[in-house]
Amino acid sequence: MTREQGESCAIIFLCAGESAPHGHFTHACAHNESACWPVRMAVQSLTQPQRARPLIVGMTGNIATGKSTVLAHFAALGAWVIDADRLAHRVMDPGGPAFDSVIAQFGPSIVRVDGVIDRQALGQIVFADPVKLQALEELVHPAVFVLARQEVRQAAAAGASVIIIEAIKLLESGRLVTLCDEIWVVTAPEAAQLERMIHDRGMSEEDARRRMAAQSSQAEKMARANRVIANQGTPTALRDHLDELWQTVLSSYGLSG
Repeated sequence: MTREQGESCAIIFLCAGESAPHGHFTHACAHNESACWPVRMAVQSLTQPQRARPLIVGMTGNIATGKSTVLAHFAALGAWVIDADRLAHRVMDPGGPAFDSVIAQFGPSIVRVDGVIDRQALGQIVFADPVKLQALEELVHPAVFVLARQEVRQAAAAGASVIIIEAIKLLESGRLVTLCDEIWVVTAPEAAQLERMIHDRGMSEEDARRRMAAQSSQAEKMARANRVIANQGTPTALRDHLDELWQTVLSSYGLSG
């Protein structure tokens, strides 16, 4: 699934009916205790030799699960962050590698008077039609991958210890995930997602539910994750959990903070 698994341990989220992979242990801090529990399995060592290259993490999660909050906290701790949505903006900007093809596919009505693609108008089109959404992704994802790979190389050259690539379609694109050593998934209760989308983003409930339905389920993402971050408690509990996770990762991979 990913480029490299740590030889000492990784933290994943174990729910009812699931089992932990060999050589890993699970950590249910800040998760629902009724559905999940910590399980420890034998590992080789809790301390690895100093790693020669950065750890590359792919972070994903469905809309309004709190990925931006999690990402900002890890950035403050020292992670080098690559935002795939920002890269998608770049590739669809005038002169970008996907600009002309997106307009050719969806028509000039998605272009604002200033010549920039209207992402809100484009979203109204693609989130109402899975076929059109797939068409857009086929135009945008390859160009985003090229930019992400360039940024990974730049971050490594700059001495980054941990690089986090955040992408809502990390797993579905099939490209960005090939750059990653681990996959981390941020989850949240559906009610919390809806509330954030309606009250924080000004969406109608119908639009919010349509966008949620256009994504793969949280369960599907969790099944492919090395680590799951459940954003369902207080902000303080989330920060504490992220701090603990960060220190575990640094220790497991022999990285400096």
